[in-house]
Amino acid sequence: MRPRTSSIALFIALFFAGTVIACTAASTGPVETDQNFSIAATDADTMLHVAGSGDLSDVVLVINALRHFNGSAMGAVVVPAQRSAGGRAGDVLEVVPPNATYDHWCVNAALVEVDGFNVQIYVRDIGDGRSAFDQVAFQGSFNTSCTTSPAPEPEAEFQSLLGGDFKTTIRTR
Repeated sequence: MRPRTSSIALFIALFFAGTVIACTAASTGPVETDQNFSIAATDADTMLHVAGSGDLSDVVLVINALRHFNGSAMGAVVVPAQRSAGGRAGDVLEVVPPNATYDHWCVNAALVEVDGFNVQIYVRDIGDGRSAFDQVAFQGSFNTSCTTSPAPEPEAEFQSLLGGDFKTTIRTR
């Protein structure tokens, strides 16, 4: 059983320090993008960061996910639950960038309150956060990942955000 950290505390720490951590770990400057791009998911010379929030009707999705040079991932997500329930926190396990096959990011997180249940959040980083907004899709099940579910099932369609923005950052050694 892996130790659990407080997702909210981790999210707050990463939100305020994530960019500093990523900048000091890399020898070249960051490249921030509001567009999808293609990169090898196993590229050991690349650090990836996906962060932001987006409005979906009257609920908000929050992501702060970092994939280190060694491939390990850390971060936190808050995924929308029932309209009145607020959201569910999860610890990031995996971050997969767009590639030649898929035009979206995949962030895999283990929900804190349901042991073994993972949720995949798929993000098309295509909006500017002002006049055009990103698209997201969700799905989850027990013991799933971005590797086993690299794209959403047909019934989990991409939805355009009503507001907010996700920023993706690439850092190379």
